[in-house]
Amino acid sequence: MADGNIEIMVHEHDVALKSHEARIKDLELDRTALNKMATSIAVMAEKQNSLITKVDALNNKVDILEAKPAKRWDTLITALISSIIGIIVGWMLTNG
Repeated sequence: MADGNIEIMVHEHDVALKSHEARIKDLELDRTALNKMATSIAVMAEKQNSLITKVDALNNKVDILEAKPAKRWDTLITALISSIIGIIVGWMLTNG
């Protein structure tokens, strides 16, 4: 091989190396960004699970609070019906 060809090949080799180094640096930056994104997603998933647990607990509390007036109403109706029946039975016993 001629010295000129060797110099051209070395120069092309140096250019290729610089190109590869730049591409490797870009890939390292991309990998770092991807790792940060994966960590952020994991943290968000954990917070979402925590939020779901809290929402479920609040739903249970709301269900309990909503049921209280219905129970009171049922108790009132039962007491009212029992009173009416008691009055009717009492009236029948005294006037019967």
